[in-house]
Amino acid sequence: MSALIDFSILSSIAAIEIGILVSSVLFGIVTLQAFIYFRTYPGDPKPLKILAGVIWVLEFGGMICVANLLYEATITKYRNAPLLMFVNPPTQINISNLISACTACLVEVWFAERVRRFTGLLWPALVFWFLIFVTFAGAILVSAVLFTRGLLEFTAHWRWASTTCWILSAVIDVAMASLLCFNLLQQRQSLFQRTSALMIPSPPTRSTRLVDKIIMITMSTGLLTSVMAITTTILSMTMPYNLVYMGVYICTARIYANSFFASLNARNNLRSTDDVVQSFKLSVRGARSGSAEDPIATKDSAQFALRYQYRLDSQATTS
Repeated sequence: MSALIDFSILSSIAAIEIGILVSSVLFGIVTLQAFIYFRTYPGDPKPLKILAGVIWVLEFGGMICVANLLYEATITKYRNAPLLMFVNPPTQINISNLISACTACLVEVWFAERVRRFTGLLWPALVFWFLIFVTFAGAILVSAVLFTRGLLEFTAHWRWASTTCWILSAVIDVAMASLLCFNLLQQRQSLFQRTSALMIPSPPTRSTRLVDKIIMITMSTGLLTSVMAITTTILSMTMPYNLVYMGVYICTARIYANSFFASLNARNNLRSTDDVVQSFKLSVRGARSGSAEDPIATKDSAQFALRYQYRLDSQATTS
């Protein structure tokens, strides 16, 4: 009972409420992004559209769980006896935890597949998939402990399981984003070397901006989820009897879903690759001083401008 008294009831409930409110806003953004995706890309491969639909349905189910949790915590079941929520946590917490884990793991599996297609390497994706499986197994363990032994027993003896899962998720996200950015930088450097060999005064500026835009999207989608995981871990380790970390964790699944749909919808900003190719052709003509256009230079520029867009569009077309 002394450990139970250590729980900060008011701040814990306040953190959960704030987390649910922020999560509802993020779910609204997810819904908007999903609508934009299905309306803008009706020709995407069916497996990718099914994955997008599954992620949105999971997010909708998670929002139902946390909304019902808010109602029970403040209106009905736990209003007069909030300590019972720590001894016998509501089922909605377990279901929401599993749904969040499913959403995060599905998004990470998709990003790992994107790493495989961008780099052409299978072994990094295999490592990522194995670590994702470990995090999902850890999430199942956490839910089982919460369901059978309660939040008090989990906080005292099983907190390491959730901490391990969050740290692994952060490592996976940072590693995937870093590997993709490294591959993009290598491709850009390869283009620069080819243009220098053709004695072109300067590399095509728009091509550079294209790669920089892809790198920015990759880093933002990967780092945001890892920051959420690290924040949750720090709060859990420093304030184990204050459920502020749970308020942050409630928002994590929405962040993963937003990163997924943002990556899909960002393709619209990369559609104007024809301008990149045309500007490169003009720079070739200017450098050659009226000489015949070099077919190798034109081919290299077109491949550079279209390669990444093609890979984004065709991630799910082959198994």
